[in-house]
Amino acid sequence: MFGHVTIHKPELKVRDYERYRSYYCGLCRTLGKRYGITGKLLLSYDMTFLAILFSGLYELEGSGERMICLLHPTRRQTGLCNPATEYAADMTMLLTYHKLLDDWEDDRRLTALFTSRWFLCRYRRVRAEYPRQCAAVEDGMHSLSQAERRGETSADVVSGLFGSILSEIFVWHEDEWSDTLREIGFYLGKYIYLADAYVDMEEDRKNRSYNPLWIWYQSRTEEEFHHFCEQQFNLIMSVCARAFERLPILQEAGLLRNILYAGVWTRFYQARNKRMEETHGSI
Repeated sequence: MFGHVTIHKPELKVRDYERYRSYYCGLCRTLGKRYGITGKLLLSYDMTFLAILFSGLYELEGSGERMICLLHPTRRQTGLCNPATEYAADMTMLLTYHKLLDDWEDDRRLTALFTSRWFLCRYRRVRAEYPRQCAAVEDGMHSLSQAERRGETSADVVSGLFGSILSEIFVWHEDEWSDTLREIGFYLGKYIYLADAYVDMEEDRKNRSYNPLWIWYQSRTEEEFHHFCEQQFNLIMSVCARAFERLPILQEAGLLRNILYAGVWTRFYQARNKRMEETHGSI
């Protein structure tokens, strides 16, 4: 479900791209320090965005560490590590653990069950430190799973459930920015859930899996469906962006805007263009 909240590289300056890479590598390094080699496998663009957001809002500089990356062994990478990357790493573990439990409950994947058992002690540590976030994810994932199992036809309802999960993840500290951060997390969560459903539509159709967008698709032509999804997703992200603009962020503001205004659309447009090509032979 993750991977949508990334950069739009063509619109980034070289120094901004290198800055983004330092956060990405810093989160990878933090995951390794806190959760071992397996923790590095959980690295995501979405939680990198969270680390950048909090670094900008709370003006956290952190330390830039030069390191050897197994994926890029010929070049030392700079990883920026600070308390925000630590929080993002813990939230990565939290979300991954419950995603594994959900996979086990839904599809009876043994690998998901065994991996969740492997992560259990690590998850307990996160739960002890962040009980509010963990309780929200536990309740939210349970409600979302129930809604999907009963075949909930309202895309607004199911995406709102995932939005509620992210809304608590996006509040690190209860302070004067909590309400705005919850709003950002809620609408970004709605977008992630629906955009992921859009990308997975063909696979879900073949596997006869639940997809909340079928109700939109069945009542429209192919072109109308793509246009309608784009309109709906634009509405969601416009609310998210307006909430972001209320935050007093100067540090990393350009990088964050690149992600929210352009990067989040990358996978959506790739999927849309592919389906339009398959339908018409051209975009």
